[in-house]
Amino acid sequence: MSSEHHNTKPGYDTTPPASRRMLEVAVLVTVILIILVPFFRSYFKFMTESEMFSGEKIGAEGVKMRAEVEAEQKARLESAPIAIGEAAKQLAAGRASAVAPKASEDLGALAGWALINDEKAVEAAQNALEGAARGEDAEGEASEAQGEESEASEEAASAE
Repeated sequence: MSSEHHNTKPGYDTTPPASRRMLEVAVLVTVILIILVPFFRSYFKFMTESEMFSGEKIGAEGVKMRAEVEAEQKARLESAPIAIGEAAKQLAAGRASAVAPKASEDLGALAGWALINDEKAVEAAQNALEGAARGEDAEGEASEAQGEESEASEEAASAE
């Protein structure tokens, strides 16, 4: 018997492993990637800067850098009529009326609440608001407007 084992049956690969070739390919790929990384980084930087400062997306001004925006905000805060620290002290001292809620004069929400144009209800709300501004008791007018509004919504529901 020979010391080498040769199997001549079909389906068996008798070639030696290609470990040297695999090592050469691995080294070549690693060298190529090391060479291309600076290229990829410079390309990414170039594309990012061209997008940030392009006039077609943002307008002629481009995008401001964060440091510029922060500097503008700081300048606006410093040129305010009252310093932030002073305003905080005034609020802490009991000047809460500066941030107290105020009644809105906008009747758009009242008109849009029912999702229909109910002119009678809007008119009643305006009358109630004017009556409240004059100091009158507008509760009677408001209850009449609610009755008319419910009748109008019932008629709209029956029409559907």
